[in-house]
Amino acid sequence: MPALWLFPLVLIGIIALVTYVRMGIRWSWGFCLQWLVILLVAAYGIFDSQSPEISKLCVWLGWGLFAVVYLIPRFYLQKMGQDFMALRGDDAIKRATTLKWFFWGQPGKLWVDMAIAMSLFMKTDSQSHEKAEALLKSWYNSPVPKQTREAITSYILTGLILAKDWKKLIDDYQEIKAASTKPVSWTVASSAMRAYLELNMINEAAQAICQADVSNAQMQPGTIDLTLISFFSLAGAKDELVALFDRLNKIKQPLPLVAKDYWLGRCLVVRGETEEAKQVLEEAASKLPPSMATWKLRIETQLKNLGETTSAPACDYTQWSDSVKQVQSVLIKSQLISDIFWPTRIPKAVVGLVVLNLIVFALSHLFMVSKSPAAVNLSMSFFNWGTLYGPYVLEGQWWRLVTYQFLHSYFAHIGFNLVGLWWFGKMAANLFGSVNFVVIYLLAGTLGGIAQIALAPDIPAIGASGAVLGLFGAIAAGIFRLKGTLPINLRSKELLVMTAIALTQVLFDHFMPHVAAYVHLGGLVAGFLIGIVLPMRNLGQAKTSD
Repeated sequence: MPALWLFPLVLIGIIALVTYVRMGIRWSWGFCLQWLVILLVAAYGIFDSQSPEISKLCVWLGWGLFAVVYLIPRFYLQKMGQDFMALRGDDAIKRATTLKWFFWGQPGKLWVDMAIAMSLFMKTDSQSHEKAEALLKSWYNSPVPKQTREAITSYILTGLILAKDWKKLIDDYQEIKAASTKPVSWTVASSAMRAYLELNMINEAAQAICQADVSNAQMQPGTIDLTLISFFSLAGAKDELVALFDRLNKIKQPLPLVAKDYWLGRCLVVRGETEEAKQVLEEAASKLPPSMATWKLRIETQLKNLGETTSAPACDYTQWSDSVKQVQSVLIKSQLISDIFWPTRIPKAVVGLVVLNLIVFALSHLFMVSKSPAAVNLSMSFFNWGTLYGPYVLEGQWWRLVTYQFLHSYFAHIGFNLVGLWWFGKMAANLFGSVNFVVIYLLAGTLGGIAQIALAPDIPAIGASGAVLGLFGAIAAGIFRLKGTLPINLRSKELLVMTAIALTQVLFDHFMPHVAAYVHLGGLVAGFLIGIVLPMRNLGQAKTSD
């Protein structure tokens, strides 16, 4: 049934459209138009599902538009971020210009201006820096959404870091802090941290970070890790710095080699290990291509400063050990949140269940590749003896409450379930451990099957949807239980989003054909209740106050 591929697209489209409308039509009309077209294509394919050919066309067209509207622009944004990190301003401008084909109207122009401004900040003359700041600040007079305004502020502060205007950064930070009764945002605090570090005010840098509001900070893997590299480097915390490099490699967010050598070299300078620092920096400079001239200038500046110092450190870096521990606790907390919501660890139990589902699907669909009696009989035996069907279960065939969870009708059916199992499985395993993850999966699926038998015994059911929704419910329960660990705003927002998704799923079940709705509902409720009582993993000692 090709139309089933379109239901997730409708859900994504509704969420995107609501999000962009809330930003304001004047700003996001281009995004709204793009997603409205996708929604119309998906809706047409669903309501005209009596024509398989039209439904197939809508599936390909709808998901193709999704790739153009969402995936390709995100690829360019990621590459722009890499260009900024490598200080390749001209390359970033080229990518921003291409983005205008996807971000229509004001958003596209803003990204071009951001790239131009950052390129100007990378120059060494103050006139370029003033021009860059004025270019970005001109957007404050435009009707930009709150999130976009905060992003503009973030780029201005980042630009001041590139311009090395440490005094202005600190003045701006202290002014913002004095004008607000709430904690300063992570973006502002981390920029002030860098300024304090460059002025050798390590304790003040740590204080800025520890007092920051991390609830709205970007907690995706590696984001805060990258921000805190400069702190551990300029505080002389070599072990913590190397550990940070290792973690970034493990989560596949490696730092460019030149940046790694640059910060390691500066760390060694703080520690008084000048010969080792000189060797690291000289080796880094020798490997730089012509396109990274800005990095080369930075390294040469450090080598010049190094030649003017003695072999002894400017001060005893061990005096900052308490500040290092405080910032390390912030880092651990951010890594905890990242591991919960954007897991990079792939538990073997999750892989095992995915592989088992694929094996069962292959064996139960042998008839698609071979019409021999043996292949057909084997395939049919899986469905004959494994499908959940109330009358058979009530006659004593209780194994069907488990076996139905591993059977799927077609590629779309198993495809969506395995995506859910992969994503929610990693999250559940991180929260509850691998063994408990398997318990949640099988038990929620079983209880979902019991709900189906109790409320709709004559409707057969197959698929892992009940078990996957059980994982979703258990994750919601786990987040609910992490009241003292997660930032309050982040916890509340995630619970609200998960509640909305759950209600949308229940609503969709009433419109989607051939869906065992009570398996879904039963699995979801069962998973939440299991997640409330099941022991959780030790998620670390990082706590945040209510």
